[in-house]
Parts: sequence; C-alpha cells; structure tokens
Amino acid sequence: LGEVCEYASGIWGPEAENEDEGYPVIRSTEISGMYINPNTALVRKISKHIASKYTLKDGDILVNKSSGSPHLVGWAVLFKKTDESKEYLFSNFMLRLRAKQDILLPHFCLYYLHSPSAREIYLKAQDTTTGLRNLRVREFIQLPVPLPPLQEQKRIVQKIQQVFSCTKELKREVEEARKEAEALWKSVLFHTFPRPGSELPDGWKWVKLGEVCNIRAGGTPSRSIEEYWGGSIPWVKISDIPEDGHVYKTEEAITEEGLRNSSAKVFPAGTILFSIFATIGKVGMLHIDAATNQAIAGLEIKDESLVDREYLFHCLKYMGSYLQSDSRGMAQNNINQTILKAFSIPLPPLQEQKRIVQKIQQVFSCTKEL
Repeated sequence: LGEVCEYASGIWGPEAENEDEGYPVIRSTEISGMYINPNTALVRKISKHIASKYTLKDGDILVNKSSGSPHLVGWAVLFKKTDESKEYLFSNFMLRLRAKQDILLPHFCLYYLHSPSAREIYLKAQDTTTGLRNLRVREFIQLPVPLPPLQEQKRIVQKIQQVFSCTKELKREVEEARKEAEALWKSVLFHTFPRPGSELPDGWKWVKLGEVCNIRAGGTPSRSIEEYWGGSIPWVKISDIPEDGHVYKTEEAITEEGLRNSSAKVFPAGTILFSIFATIGKVGMLHIDAATNQAIAGLEIKDESLVDREYLFHCLKYMGSYLQSDSRGMAQNNINQTILKAFSIPLPPLQEQKRIVQKIQQVFSCTKEL
C-alpha cells in the first residue's frame, strides 16, 4: 500500500471563533458508509502555512486510525469536495492515502480496502490503549495490494458500482414494498372493524371486553432474589411481543417460587395479551403457557362458541389504539383493568368472525410475501 499511495496523518487545533480564522477538519464522525459528509466538520484554528500540508483533494482516501469499536479501525472512506469555496483538512485520528493515479485508481483502492481479504489482514494491526483501538500505521502501509493494469482496474470498479447501484435499487424497492404492505394491512383492518360507537351491520353487536373475557394483569417477582429467576416458566415483557403478535418464546423465565411470591400468574397458550402500561395497546397471542409482567394484561375468552380467538386478536390489534386516548394526560401512560373491561368491541356472529379471520389471514399472507 505504501508503494502505490502517499500517506500522512492529520492535524488538530484549537476551536476557531469564526470560519475565517481556520479550516473545517474532517473527523471519523463525518464518515457515512464509504464516503465523507464534510458539512458537519468542525472549524479549527490552523495557520495557512501549516494547513497546506493537510489539505484534502478529491479522490483522497481517509482511514480511521482510532476507535472504541475494533471493526471501525482501518475503515476507509473516499473524500469528495462538496463546497468548492472551502479547503478541508483531516484530523490527527485519520490517515490520508493519496493514490498514485498513474498506477492506482482511488476507487479501486477504496473497494480493495473494504474487501474481506484486506480487512482480515489489517484488523490484526491494532493496539489497545485505555479502551481505544489504534491502527498500527507502519504495519497497515505494508498491506499487499493486488495491482492489475489501469484498464482492468476501471473494469472492476465499473462492475462493482453496477452491483452497488442494483443493491441500492433493490433496497429502495424493498422499503417501498414494506410500506405498501403495512399500508395494505392497516387498510384491511380499518375497513373490517367498525369504529367505536358507529352503526353496526345486521347481526353484529357491541360487547364489553369484560363480558366476553376474564382479564387479569401480570406481575414481576423481585429482581433482587436470584432464586426467583432462571426457572422453567416463560415470562413475557412488552418487548417479547413481536411485530406480528405471536409469542412463541421469551428472553427470561421465572421459577415456581418466584411465581408464588409475586403477583405473577401463568396464562395458558391461546391467551390474548394486551399492554396496559407505558406502551398502550400492543397486542399479542400466547402459543406457550407463560407468565407476564405487570405491564401486560391477559385476556382469556369465557365462551369460545361466542368469540373466535383469532377474531378477538385481530380486532384488538386494530381497535386497541382507541384505548390510548384514555391514557393521555398521565405522567406515564397506563390504563387500568376497569377501563379495559369496559372497552367495547364489535362482535358479529361466530361464522362471520371466522370468515373475517380467513380474509385477514389471506391478506396477511400477501403482505408477508411483499
């Protein structure tokens, strides 16, 4: 590397009172992927005579020399000036590589430094001091660089950039599909379930959750007693409820002793979960027997000949947001069991519930594919 690039470490200086007194100095915080965003560079007070040695040119490669994260040491970025009226310098925590462009293209050098083979070598050239990782520059510049002819370098760079362009477009399409899927899902729920208080179709009725479900909140064993934790009873927190709501596993488990000595209780598989504290209205369904913390209430259906479990699950995923209005104005959002039991949901005949569930599951299958 030292044979095909000129290299130098950067400079730092006191803070400049105004932009006319100094120069913007590029740091690792200006790194964005493989490139530099110079707009956030701090202006430091450095004399013109000294600054000329540290001025950056388009095509210069900056290498991060120091970081608390090992994988960021040796990270290479390409500099391109965004403001022609400014001269940019680079900090003493960065190494400037200036490719000898009659034999090495800057982009070829940049992409090679990000290759697994190159990173495997120079990630070993690190020292650790006071929690920081530092690049051993003398070893780094001995990095072997495979050097094809310039025309071959150009072909390789062009091919890599074509692939980057494709992946960027794919990411854009994936993000658009994700947004479309989310919008479709919300639209289906919006058009399926009536708003609270609205007129219902024939055969439907408004029922209170307390009329069709037994509702109980969970509890948390004492954290200070080790014997209460690490047992065989899965213990659900709000963060254990995934985006689709289906809970198959948990991060933590409690013991029988922890269960007995707290307000925690075991809910059977099939219980609908509803968050009632801090994050209001997150809905889940247990596929395992589990206990919950006090921020989650468990809803157990009283009569499954009247209420379909999947219907209630999807209904609450849509209508639960209306319960948030009952929690506003408090120091920390929460709703009590009285409010939850009194909340009304639309209930069609059982066959209609099953038809709705089937339709929702079809749409969910489409959104998942998207």
